[in-house]
Amino acid sequence: MIKRVAHLFLIDLNYRYEKKVYLLLEFMAELFALWVLYKSSKVLLLNSTYFEDFRYSYFDFVFVAEMILRIPSLLTRTGIEAIKFAKNYRVLYLLMVSPKGLGQFILDFLLSRLAKEVIKIVFIFTFALLFFDFSPPRIFYAKFFFITFLFFPFFLGLGFLSSWLYLIFGRGENLLMKGFSVLAVLSGLYFPTTIYSEHMKQAVELLSPIEYLIKLTRLGSEQYLGFSPKHFIFPILGFLLIFIFYPKIKKFNMKKIYEFDYKI
Repeated sequence: MIKRVAHLFLIDLNYRYEKKVYLLLEFMAELFALWVLYKSSKVLLLNSTYFEDFRYSYFDFVFVAEMILRIPSLLTRTGIEAIKFAKNYRVLYLLMVSPKGLGQFILDFLLSRLAKEVIKIVFIFTFALLFFDFSPPRIFYAKFFFITFLFFPFFLGLGFLSSWLYLIFGRGENLLMKGFSVLAVLSGLYFPTTIYSEHMKQAVELLSPIEYLIKLTRLGSEQYLGFSPKHFIFPILGFLLIFIFYPKIKKFNMKKIYEFDYKI
């Protein structure tokens, strides 16, 4: 598996970055976005009425939420991207790289993308610590790792579900990503959900797993981990989704990828 993942990592780099300067530009874009957020936060004051016990800057408020959503976003969309990648490289290459079928290919592709994303996360955190006055308490990093680990199966399961739907209907990637982005904003990415009416707040808490993810990661609750039994429902749901949809993808006739009019 390690050889397959490493091979896919290199092939994907060439596929996404035809010229190496594109990779450099992507990292520069990440730093520019970080700089814009940092400068914007300097002119914004936190209203204590809405931000409850959050005692840090607006930069910290948004930054930690954006960072915790990077891997869930990757898990949700990468299955579809793997299918598109497989179509572009044709079934012979797919069988050669991952002889166990489409399900294994998606897992290998996901691990290769995950490796790149972890590198980017470390890179961004390092720059935030060095140049953007980001100084979280030590427990934050333990929380960040544990929360990512806790929600990993849920968003991986959503990724398999979205991949299966894409295999059946041949479209839906844009709707998926726009839906994820809208839900992230509504879940308190840029503002606290305390600004909502009580009914709206309850609806967001009920319908959005992203809201739990963001709230658990905020720096305002560094005195405690803030977990409750309800949060462990998400990995259970995730394993259920994986159990249902991974075998379906694994058994999918790969030739249909080339016979159906998939949106590339």
